[in-house]
Amino acid sequence: MVAFARTCAERGSRCALLVEPGGALDRVVLDAVDPGGVLVRRTSLEDALAEVPEPRSAGRVEVTAVEHVVDVSDDEAAEELLSASYTRLVLRSSGPRRGLRLASAALGEVRFDDVELRTTVDAEVDPPGSYLFGLVRSGRVDTDSADGSRAHGPGDAFLAARPEDPYRTRVERGGFSVTVLPTSLLQQVAPGPEPVRFTGYAPLSPEAARGWTATRDHLRAELLAGPELMTNPLVVGHASRLLAATALAATALAAFPNSTTPDPTIEDRRDAHPDALRRAIAFIDANPDRDLTTSDVAEAARVSTRAVQLAFRRHLGTTPMAYLRQVRLDHARADLASATTGQDTVTRIAAKWGYGRASVFAARYRTAYGVPPSQTLRES
Repeated sequence: MVAFARTCAERGSRCALLVEPGGALDRVVLDAVDPGGVLVRRTSLEDALAEVPEPRSAGRVEVTAVEHVVDVSDDEAAEELLSASYTRLVLRSSGPRRGLRLASAALGEVRFDDVELRTTVDAEVDPPGSYLFGLVRSGRVDTDSADGSRAHGPGDAFLAARPEDPYRTRVERGGFSVTVLPTSLLQQVAPGPEPVRFTGYAPLSPEAARGWTATRDHLRAELLAGPELMTNPLVVGHASRLLAATALAATALAAFPNSTTPDPTIEDRRDAHPDALRRAIAFIDANPDRDLTTSDVAEAARVSTRAVQLAFRRHLGTTPMAYLRQVRLDHARADLASATTGQDTVTRIAAKWGYGRASVFAARYRTAYGVPPSQTLRES
């Protein structure tokens, strides 16, 4: 319809779409797909013929190059927006404030949503048809389904719902991220022909949760919002793999219990010995500037991927990729300490070691070393 309206305008003609007078959902959805207002919306044929404008008050929509931002201020509009975005739900809110802000960005079949909720809501949710993964930034999320009750607080990553399962949820005011993964995308990266089914709602480990969250945030915030940073080899290498979107599905399969997750074999357990770990560490230490994967590390260690992961977890309590990130941070720290005044910057050094955004680098650097990278640079 939007394309038809645009063609009409180019030919000097005009068309209008008749919508229900009180349809908040109509306005929110149409604003999302037609932010420029190419398609004229009217509530009656008389208005359309008379060119009487219709006020659009249900929600406020902002559009950037990669995301739509919708702000609604009442329960009816919030319920309709969430039902249109995910699946049909019945929402009840409590507290003096109402409404929410939804910032949505799509990458192929995957959708990344960041939600700011102004009140506490209870909702009964129909089966969503896709996998919904949540991340609590602030506030609290309690869910209840046929598999039991679960509670999630700030920092928790979790599987909110499976495609076929209805559920109930109570969400306290705060900030939350939702990632929508269709079953078809998961099947593309599954190791066999059998349908994929997640068997647990919590990540396999804190490191798995951090890996999932980092991949999700990297795709949405660093790659989508910063295309000009795609000139660095490490960033480009990650982008070529991650922007296929299937990598996010693969990360979900690695992070959450599912029907494709095999237990380590006897051979894997046997091969996860200190010699394999030493070979893996030596390979990472010698190649931190390369776009490495766990498979690359396993090949260099001459063991399976499962065995090298088990070796790092058994002997160091970490993963190959987490160890690689720390090595890169150490190199970045050395570069900052030996930087040339007036030539090197934190942003340039961060990009050299695979960080598309200096703010992300600064946060991880401070966590690792207790000082901001700018302080190390000043003292060089």
